[in-house]
Amino acid sequence: GEGATPLGLPKDVEKIRIPKYPHPHIGLSNRSYQQAKIEQARRENKSLHPLDVWRSVDYRPDEDEDENSPARREAVKAVVNATFRVEDLQREARKGSTEAMYQLAQRYWKGTGVKTDPVRANELAIKAAEAGHVPAMTLLGQWYIEGRGPHGRRASSAVHWLEKAGEAGDGDSFYNLGCLYSDSGDVSHGVKPNLTKEIEYWAKAARLKHPLATFNYANALMEGNGVPSQPALAVRLYETAAEAGAVLDAGYNAGLAHMQGKTDSKGDKAVPRDYSKALWWLRWAAERGHVQAKNQLGVCYSNGRDVATNFTKALEYFTSAAQDGEIQAMANLGILYRQGNGMPQNLDEAYKWFSRAALKGNPQAQFHTAMMKMDGEGCIPDTPGAMDMMNESAQYLAESRYQLASWLIEDKDGSNRTKVGVEMMKEAAVMEMSPYAYFDLAKLYFEGRLLERDRLKAYGYLTQAENMGHPGARKERARMHAIEEREKAHRTRGTGNNDTDSLDFGNSYEFITGSDSSFAPQDSSDV
Repeated sequence: GEGATPLGLPKDVEKIRIPKYPHPHIGLSNRSYQQAKIEQARRENKSLHPLDVWRSVDYRPDEDEDENSPARREAVKAVVNATFRVEDLQREARKGSTEAMYQLAQRYWKGTGVKTDPVRANELAIKAAEAGHVPAMTLLGQWYIEGRGPHGRRASSAVHWLEKAGEAGDGDSFYNLGCLYSDSGDVSHGVKPNLTKEIEYWAKAARLKHPLATFNYANALMEGNGVPSQPALAVRLYETAAEAGAVLDAGYNAGLAHMQGKTDSKGDKAVPRDYSKALWWLRWAAERGHVQAKNQLGVCYSNGRDVATNFTKALEYFTSAAQDGEIQAMANLGILYRQGNGMPQNLDEAYKWFSRAALKGNPQAQFHTAMMKMDGEGCIPDTPGAMDMMNESAQYLAESRYQLASWLIEDKDGSNRTKVGVEMMKEAAVMEMSPYAYFDLAKLYFEGRLLERDRLKAYGYLTQAENMGHPGARKERARMHAIEEREKAHRTRGTGNNDTDSLDFGNSYEFITGSDSSFAPQDSSDV
């Protein structure tokens, strides 16, 4: 047919499209007839059409079977191997058929129907490639990269043949060259990472409408990595890659770009925020199984971001993503259950999902798991376990460092590390600008607890906490003033300092539900 080789096989045999079902007029009896027809054609040295062979193959794929399934691949092999004998291919190769040379090269390499002979395989592949056979060029490029040929790895030869295949219109070859030059950490093939060449090949493959290369080139344009930042073009390429090749990450990235809005290298607004487009692309990716898109939609519905708040939908998306293994969705699901947003509070479910995400290293989930272990929420109280878990989370989250400091100051675990806690609290205040740390330090200085009493410093720290939005700072200032007034009255009457109304310490950060990162559902990391 059109586009077929002289042998009657499609040029790219590995992409033979096997029908979902055999021809309706071909039953079991006709299957035997087709097999006899094949044998007769072989005896008469006649070429066969792949569909004739397919009809004799006992293979009936399911309606929803993946085209790359093992069963389908076995059927393709049966089509290829049964269509022509080695003698047929050798005869056609002698006549100059590049397709026959290409097929023979693979058979000599694999030892299919002939004795394995890598040297002969390499000679046939080179002869076909030099005659312009594109699949033979890509085959040689792959062999030289992996060192399969008789001469081992040859980076320069691999690049040569893949470039020729790409120039002949093979997008896969340019894509493979981009992979070859990428900084993947694997230099065993002998090609050093080269960002300029990597981006150049992504761009060339993208012009040939290669979906994955288009996606990679879009990433470079979005990040300004090796090329000037062009967010608007990057978004168009994301959408192209998603539509053309169902690259789910591309659809997800397009959704994020529309949601966040992007500026170019000059600071100009290249991609304006467009929530309708953002949600469309996120739903597109989520419907096709992209777990981060599901989590992102859950965040949108739980926080009322760009859509009306809908905890039922948020729960649906978080649950689906969490069941598919998305770690951040597990943590977000735990937050919904712990806070009881839009549903009855369920501490058992909250602890289940937090602990699963915590075991996978999610700092936010480790924070909540530690809090619940300390208070025995949804689990048996476990102070040592809570301290250990909070210490793990503290490597990444300022909230966790603050909470761990407050527990050490309160000597929750009886380790007598209060001084360590005070130093951690100071660091959380000064280095991380935590309003809660400033707030608690103000109380310590005011009371002279673990620190030398310094009322002036106490009020200074309290002012910092108030300016940074601590919800209880103003009330605490009033209480401090009241205590000072009582102390002044005692001194005036000569009755001494009655300091019985000391301030409660701790728990000032136990369950704040504002914008604090540990208590709001979080986005997944960008692709």
